[in-house]
Amino acid sequence: MYLTSIATDTVNLIFILCIQHIFILLYHFSSLATTAVKDHC
Repeated sequence: MYLTSIATDTVNLIFILCIQHIFILLYHFSSLATTAVKDHC
């Protein structure tokens, strides 16, 4: 029982970290895109 809860916590942690990482990447990408568009126009 204890091992399954540890595994669940680990999976949840990895999932949360991945989601945060994706959001950070999207945020950086959108700001890069905006600057590129501003420079281009």
